[in-house]
Amino acid sequence: YERTLRKLPAHFSALVINEALSIVEEQAIWGEARPLPFPICDDPSDDIFIAASISGNVDAIVTGDKALLRAHVPEIKIFRPAEFLKLL
Repeated sequence: YERTLRKLPAHFSALVINEALSIVEEQAIWGEARPLPFPICDDPSDDIFIAASISGNVDAIVTGDKALLRAHVPEIKIFRPAEFLKLL
């Protein structure tokens, strides 16, 4: 997540990016991902992120990954980093 946030366009200040990183670090919960019953992403290596998100009951995924952004998971919102920062 840190690498992705650091790639944001220049119109986001370092302060905004660091604030977003702080929120993620403070709110993150580590856990185990249960296997998915079937593939969800175009890129099978990304299914682990969906599985971890479902297992962790997350509300959202913030990513720049194209396959994850195309994934359809009704119970999880998937945002580009710039979209997420606008919500803060």
